[in-house]
Amino acid sequence: MSKKKYRRQSGSTGVASHPAPAAEPQALEVSDPDAEISIEEARRMLSGAARMLDASVKLARKALANVTAEQLQKLAEDEISEPQPADQRKRARGSRPAVLVLLTTGASIARLLKQTLKVLHPELFGAKPPKKETWLDAAAKASMAEKLGKQLAAIRA
Repeated sequence: MSKKKYRRQSGSTGVASHPAPAAEPQALEVSDPDAEISIEEARRMLSGAARMLDASVKLARKALANVTAEQLQKLAEDEISEPQPADQRKRARGSRPAVLVLLTTGASIARLLKQTLKVLHPELFGAKPPKKETWLDAAAKASMAEKLGKQLAAIRA
């Protein structure tokens, strides 16, 4: 069978081409996989992930709003009550009900969101924010430790 009709005819106009999308000004270079990520960039990435996770939780809650507790209980009982054969090859290959999958996925997403927010804002979870020390504080502590070491050595001698 000839593929002549699929070949491009010389002199004919090509397929309509769309202009390439403009590059974003903040586009990252992915050519250097060893480049370090700055603290600000990491926070921005975590913030974006937290926003996406929050949107996912909202979508799951909206989808589950029409499901009653009785329906969920019936689905869960049906899943537990079915005896599974010992031979793995004989087990049913059907998927779980979509509502139960959505519930477990939503719970996982909520757990990931909590972990992400613990990193971004530890003070929300009862942790004290880290004390911001300057290099002068570190130098002062080092000199204090040195003086105390000399005093202890003098006392021992």
